[in-house]
Amino acid sequence: MGYLFLALLVLFVGGVAYARRRADMVITIAGGEVKLVRGKVPPTVLHDLLDVAQHAPEAEGRILINGRGDDLELTCEGLDEGLAQRLRNALLFHRARL
Repeated sequence: MGYLFLALLVLFVGGVAYARRRADMVITIAGGEVKLVRGKVPPTVLHDLLDVAQHAPEAEGRILINGRGDDLELTCEGLDEGLAQRLRNALLFHRARL
């Protein structure tokens, strides 16, 4: 009985850790297009991201967003630093809506 409880506790803690690590919102950028993969983002935010992405049509990568409002954590994968910074700026401009 004790081992079963311990196993269930380990599974629960592992599940919570996995859920906290997973991004709340995921946006992909490819060929100058922006696609929302996970989460909910207002259309105005996607439009601003599209405007930035169209200036770099060769870029491919994704943006991972965790948190809400002033407590955002943004991670850009596969994007050059200049484009990533412009995308972060656009997202932070709208942080109250995220």
